[in-house]
Amino acid sequence: MYIQLKKHLAVFTVILFLLSFWSCKEEVKAPDLSNTPTVDLELKRFEQDLFSVDTTQVAASLGTVLARYPSFYPFFIQDLMSYGSLEDPQSRYMSGLAELLRDRNHLMDSVNAAFPDLSNVEKELETAFRYQKYHMPNAKVPRQLISHISTFGPAALTYGDDILGLNLDVYLGKDCPFYPAVGLSYYMYRRFEPEFIVPKSMRVWAQNLYPMDERKAQLIDHMVYQGKILYYLDQVLPHTHDSLKIGFTKKQLDWCEQNEQMMWTYFIKNELLYNGKYREYSKYVTEHPTTPGMPSSSPGRTGWWMGWQIVRKFMRENPNVSLEQLMEIKSGREIMEKARYKPSR
Repeated sequence: MYIQLKKHLAVFTVILFLLSFWSCKEEVKAPDLSNTPTVDLELKRFEQDLFSVDTTQVAASLGTVLARYPSFYPFFIQDLMSYGSLEDPQSRYMSGLAELLRDRNHLMDSVNAAFPDLSNVEKELETAFRYQKYHMPNAKVPRQLISHISTFGPAALTYGDDILGLNLDVYLGKDCPFYPAVGLSYYMYRRFEPEFIVPKSMRVWAQNLYPMDERKAQLIDHMVYQGKILYYLDQVLPHTHDSLKIGFTKKQLDWCEQNEQMMWTYFIKNELLYNGKYREYSKYVTEHPTTPGMPSSSPGRTGWWMGWQIVRKFMRENPNVSLEQLMEIKSGREIMEKARYKPSR
């Protein structure tokens, strides 16, 4: 069992306390929610139910799991884990599932040690969705939160219009020995802390509400799309530090603020904003230790951060635009031009 995981929850509150003292370029005033309906989410621990099956009566026990998770269980088996069809007698899904269940003394024990209770996560997400209701009364909210493990798959996911899945095995702490063992990149480890559960989950929900149309998308469209998602997080997580929203360290955020003009000049000089060739511009909006072409002290995904500043500037210039109206705007160029974005340093 990975005993050290228990320490992460002990320091979780301290980490958030320290984060609150970090400087933040954009102050977000939390609105009064007294007239906004509350949100009640049903939390279900799929991983605990799955790993509680009686291995001497697997078929009957799995039938109980299926009855409790009639839509999520088939999705987990067939799509998330790719074990094969539940309907195919020749499918390897039982052997794949059996291998996962045999791991109950390793990965699952670590998850149980780190997350004996998720009520605080549930409450934080309910509050975040209540802020969403305030800003976007007609936008959908999930009905269920379903925690699970997927041997280091997506940190969060949506299924249909009413399920938000939380993959707990990617929040076991930056020092968890599983991550280097399975080849995950070292620079991502710090984002495997429990305090990232809520921001990552809300990001995924926003992407579910407003998926990006990647057809003929230019770099500016990708930058502004990610900027809109981050601005959404500003509004639904008004007390959360920028570091947790974008996954940068304070040092990386400071670097971006200090080099904002340099980055913008780089994109303009190299005629990147209206480049429609994803293979050429993806390096600015996808995971990397640093941004290729920029100093080694830069973080990866600087395109996200710049898109965020463009959107923030757009909303300051257009205070009558609602969050819902912002999210509906498809053109990154339109938002950039109406933002009149021009960093001064």
